[in-house]
Amino acid sequence: MATVVLGSVLLYSVYLPETAPKQITLAVLPFSEQEEITPFGVGFAASLRDSIALSRDVAVVDSLSTNLVMLDKEQASGMAHVLALTHFVDGAIRVNSESAASIEYRVVNVSHPNWKEVTTREIQLSDEELKPWQAIRDEMTVAIRGALYDNSLLRTETKAYNEQAYVAYLETLGSFLIELVEKPASDTKYAAFDAFNRTLYEATGIAPEPQQELWDVQSKFSEDLNVSQYAQSLWHLAGEYPNSSAVAALAQLAFDLNYLELAEHAWLHAARVNPQSALVALSVADVRRVLDKPDGLEQALRIATLRARSDLVDYFIIASEKLDDGSIPLVSEASHPETFKLLENAFELSKTEGIAIDLLIHEDQLAERRIVQIEPTRLWQRPPKFMRVDDPRWLRAQRYLGQISPATRLEIGSGTLAIANDAEAVQQLFAPRRSD
Repeated sequence: MATVVLGSVLLYSVYLPETAPKQITLAVLPFSEQEEITPFGVGFAASLRDSIALSRDVAVVDSLSTNLVMLDKEQASGMAHVLALTHFVDGAIRVNSESAASIEYRVVNVSHPNWKEVTTREIQLSDEELKPWQAIRDEMTVAIRGALYDNSLLRTETKAYNEQAYVAYLETLGSFLIELVEKPASDTKYAAFDAFNRTLYEATGIAPEPQQELWDVQSKFSEDLNVSQYAQSLWHLAGEYPNSSAVAALAQLAFDLNYLELAEHAWLHAARVNPQSALVALSVADVRRVLDKPDGLEQALRIATLRARSDLVDYFIIASEKLDDGSIPLVSEASHPETFKLLENAFELSKTEGIAIDLLIHEDQLAERRIVQIEPTRLWQRPPKFMRVDDPRWLRAQRYLGQISPATRLEIGSGTLAIANDAEAVQQLFAPRRSD
């Protein structure tokens, strides 16, 4: 009997990685230092998140969403539900003496009512055996992925950073996240965080993978306008790094190229990784509007409302509720004073929707100074959110967009991203690959 039990235990331990739940969603919570939330602790947790996020087997919530919830006392207690988590990692950095310190961390399973610690570990730090913080992060990454039954190909950053520069990077990153969380208007925060990461990279040469590669791909497309190569590059990046911003970039391109099923699938995955982004939820709503999925549209709008009651979200809620066809109503200061005010305030929330705001506020004129702020990789094959393709304002805007949008200089065919027509390939794009 004992032999049978022992054999069962051994068999269970051998096959556990292959039979573990395949839908794991993880958040790395801010680390504390001497029981306090500090810029270094927040920055280190964000960098640890980016390292774990190189996995294909685990969905890892973005650092901004995590900090928006965890640094809000009202939401922090319900963070597992708010962020839709199955697991989280938290930790503490403690100074034990003048020459020694330690970092303790744990992985907690919150997928059941009774939370359970999966693993708890402590790394001793001493002056006698100094270990670079990047090496500590990578050691923790391997252990955490192992605790999550992640036996896919282990990828870590190949570039080793100067220790002093890396510590300064963590403190700067953490300071910005803390400052950003305290600001109002959640919709602006994601754009601000993206811009900050770009500026920080230019100053330090440090950026989470594959962000630098994505920037290079987008820059190359802006120069050569090879939409087929751009689409294939985004497909590859989003598939290899499903926790990265390449997923949202692919979603937007797929929507512009009329690969609507791929666009919806990618936006839904982006919503899982960016659970506090109202703009991602609005993007899900818009693609469902085009696909004529009224129930899904209503659900996505409701989620956007829960994520951020901002002027931009409020406006699109109004637009969807007041018009049967779901298109944006004509707005002027005289006819719709309250909505007009929403739009004036909403413009700064999203440069991508800048043209929508201009079209609504300036019925007969377009403010070119605002339109040119639109990112150069946006094709603008489709109008802004919730606007009909035959809306006269959209038709009028196209001649202005022709000056800045690559779409008018491209021959875009139906086979630009042929693999997107393969329903199975689309469904498997972000799926865990535990057999790697």
